[in-house]
Amino acid sequence: MERRQIVQVATATAIAHSLVTILGCRAAPTGAAAPTPGAAAPPSPSTPELAQLAATTADCVRAGEACLEHCIRSLAAGSSMMAECAKSVQQMIPICRALSSLSAMGSTHARALAGACADVCAECAAVCEPHVGHHAECKACFEACRSSEAAARAVARGGSAP
Repeated sequence: MERRQIVQVATATAIAHSLVTILGCRAAPTGAAAPTPGAAAPPSPSTPELAQLAATTADCVRAGEACLEHCIRSLAAGSSMMAECAKSVQQMIPICRALSSLSAMGSTHARALAGACADVCAECAAVCEPHVGHHAECKACFEACRSSEAAARAVARGGSAP
């Protein structure tokens, strides 16, 4: 893949992530019904392990998005050094986002996804590791991936079952 294509893909991904974040965080439209007092609260994790997994994977998504933005800036400046990192982070973000959501709601599917997520986080951390001493974004992503990997492996091994 040529550098121009890498930059185009990375830029489109960053824009898509931004739009999803903006649209997902918008306030309820005017005229929308307010929550009814006494209405059921959103589901919560059924175990401390799932709560921890939801938190660590959410942190991993945030750190990964900052790392991806750093990679895109680097690629746009003409350096291909961060190309592998960008590719790895692009794979990590969606699986961590999905596992964070499943864990936060206490889904019975969290354990099934946890093993795959741990593997993806381990790969991402391995790719980030050479950059840890050079870039704060890579260091934060590396640390978040290691935490998510550990929490996901604990759940995958059966440390938590809703």
